[in-house]
Amino acid sequence: MKNLAYGLGLTAFALLGGVASCSSTASNCDAVSRCSPPGGTGGSTSAGGNGGTPSSGGASGSGGTISGGSGAGGSAVSGAGGASGAAGAGAEAGAGGALPCDGACTGPKPACDLASNTCVECIGKTDCKDAAKPACDTTTNTCVECTDKTDCTDIAKPLCDTTTEACVACLQQSDCKAATASKCDVGQCKPCTMDAECSNIAGKGVCNAGTCVQCTIAKEAVCGGKSCNPKTLACTTTSVGTVLACEPCLADSECTGGNQPDPDARCVPMKYVGVARVGGFCLRRVSKTCARPYNIIVNGTSLSGVPTESYCGIDQDATRCEAVLDLVNSQSCTDGKDTSCGCTRDKNGNCTDSGQGGLCRIVGPNANQCTYACGSANQCPGGHTCPSSTYCF
Repeated sequence: MKNLAYGLGLTAFALLGGVASCSSTASNCDAVSRCSPPGGTGGSTSAGGNGGTPSSGGASGSGGTISGGSGAGGSAVSGAGGASGAAGAGAEAGAGGALPCDGACTGPKPACDLASNTCVECIGKTDCKDAAKPACDTTTNTCVECTDKTDCTDIAKPLCDTTTEACVACLQQSDCKAATASKCDVGQCKPCTMDAECSNIAGKGVCNAGTCVQCTIAKEAVCGGKSCNPKTLACTTTSVGTVLACEPCLADSECTGGNQPDPDARCVPMKYVGVARVGGFCLRRVSKTCARPYNIIVNGTSLSGVPTESYCGIDQDATRCEAVLDLVNSQSCTDGKDTSCGCTRDKNGNCTDSGQGGLCRIVGPNANQCTYACGSANQCPGGHTCPSSTYCF
């Protein structure tokens, strides 16, 4: 009976939340199983047992194994003493311990790096809320602009430089698509400084003052025997050295003898009755001597940029090159109209516009021939005269 009463007393004591303290030897206890060893586990009754109370580094007490048990952690004088065990709900309560990073991760470092138990900017992309730094560098746990190109949504900077972790316009020259910015320089597409920096621009392999073009006057050879239009810096379909005097042109090199180191002729702008004409016309340089019917001096800067010089031309106040060529080529005007002379002609010799500067007259023995007004025979082709300073006859 004494033992039964003693057992009931211990049970009641346990239910009130305690287990008798023991000395370091089991002999001082009534039963070894009722002692709490250093750093011991909690009781197994409905109330959680208390952890051990070692003088140095006691382990945490575990919670009770019945629902609601909450074992108190062992107190430690030094070392890593346990905090209170978590409450158990029909299962064994967790071992005592502090919350990750002490639950203190807020502000600019809202995430907890469990490996180092420190607060950091991010451990994943969802931790980065700043639109300027939407990606997480998981090696440094910092928010950055990008870690791959999917982070770069600005069409002006669609690529990610993984070294600087910044969105950029280019990583290599082929990323630059504009003729005015074909060179990749530190993530930016910039104007070219040499031809090699235009290799990524289709059909425009020459660098001209920061812009990739097809050709220049100085680098006309890239056109393969065709001229380079100095206005558009594009190759034309006109072979160099093939355009005759007073014929329309776009570049000096197109004129007969114009593609020589010391050119005989150049492409020169002209006027008609004081109004500037479109494009230019091949005229022989005065320094190379003039011949009929090109005996009127014309001064001008060539279309290819040669400074003002004197050229063998025509009376621009009275006629146009088209009318002079009609007489040179014995062009007829069967309808008897002046507008059928001095016009722009197609490859079959038909007018494509209304002629100006020409006359439909009797020329020599032939009626309805194209001619033009003159002031002297020198303004007419060889073999023609200028009777009474009227028109070339």
